[in-house]
Amino acid sequence: MIGALALVSICLFAQDARQNLQEFLHNYITVSVYEMREVENGKILTRILQTEDPREVAVFGMVRVNVSRAQFLDKYRDIVEFKGKTVSQIGKFSDPPKPEDIQTLTLDKEDINDLKNCQPGDCNIQMSDSAMQQLKAGKNVTELAKLMLVQYVDSYLKGGDLSLSVYHDRKYPTYLALEFESLLNNSKYIKEYAPEFDNYLRKFPNAQLNGVENFIYWEKAKFAKKPVISITHVCIYQPDDQRAIIASKQIYSSHYFTGILGLTGLIDATP
Repeated sequence: MIGALALVSICLFAQDARQNLQEFLHNYITVSVYEMREVENGKILTRILQTEDPREVAVFGMVRVNVSRAQFLDKYRDIVEFKGKTVSQIGKFSDPPKPEDIQTLTLDKEDINDLKNCQPGDCNIQMSDSAMQQLKAGKNVTELAKLMLVQYVDSYLKGGDLSLSVYHDRKYPTYLALEFESLLNNSKYIKEYAPEFDNYLRKFPNAQLNGVENFIYWEKAKFAKKPVISITHVCIYQPDDQRAIIASKQIYSSHYFTGILGLTGLIDATP
């Protein structure tokens, strides 16, 4: 089981985008001149990075795409179309979230049975004690579970990390707020290159930062033979007209993952 995953793409956050790209690649990734030339010619560069927490997996990827930064962001904002062909089901939450936002989500029979039989410390689906109690008291498990996901997103938009779930599917509870804090602490380059964005992510929704936009989406995708329902908070930050940073923070997963933090940096290539 993967406890936490940090996904890193090109991170470019300071005054001179090109110069800071070189600094970042040298300081954190150790990219050779040959590898950089290969990327500029269209090859994909990947790295498995070292982590301080043995439960974490950190992956770096770098690729040149034939669209501008602005065009990429326009496509990415339409996350349903952007990811629709890679997952079974997907939808975007309104702000505030509504039950209709998740109406098309379906639960597999196995998950429905598991939801009915969950006990604190013994459950095949990741959820909190209070969620287990609510589901046991309800009649229509599928509709109640979907409504609870909507309420969960609403609570997160109002309370941030303090409202994140505490999974108690196993003997010892997992605090998602602590999982995210650990991932962010181990992503030291964010604080180095974009301290204001690091602060915003930690204090959401109570921090203010110009150039930021947010949305939350849900998806259902098959992973390791099981359908995984997850909810992700996307934060797009454009500090100026040269760079953009996308933070993708998973705030719920029905199986396997206790935390995912994806960081993607975008910069327009020089002619």
